[in-house]
Amino acid sequence: MTKIANKNVKIILLSLLCLVLAVAMLIKLDVFAQDNGTKYSVNRNGQTFGTIANMDSNSKPPELIAATGIDGTIGYVYLKDLYGEQPCNPEEAKDYMDRLNVLIEEALKRGDNFLWYIPLYESDGITVIGSYGISIPNSID
Repeated sequence: MTKIANKNVKIILLSLLCLVLAVAMLIKLDVFAQDNGTKYSVNRNGQTFGTIANMDSNSKPPELIAATGIDGTIGYVYLKDLYGEQPCNPEEAKDYMDRLNVLIEEALKRGDNFLWYIPLYESDGITVIGSYGISIPNSID
């Protein structure tokens, strides 16, 4: 091999090594996933996390949604915890609203601004770093 060819091989190998290191760093850190046109980060457990502020109606929300805890701590809440089990028919909707009205009355009696609390997590979806309060709705009709 000529000196120029040998030098080119070394450059190519060094470039490949840099690429491998960059990919390894992305794997170690949180990486980005494309989800219906919206980019969310993905934690080591394969869960998407991010904000829903810029999400359009065609996008699927992340599994962990950015939120501010009751003490100002920034973290994430699980979508399923945030919305809970939703009614599927009119009878379930009526029961849901009846339970919600009881929760509102109880919260107002104790002078609380929140109906209930859910865990606030780090982006790993495991480490609990605080609580997020589900606010009392302004009106229920």
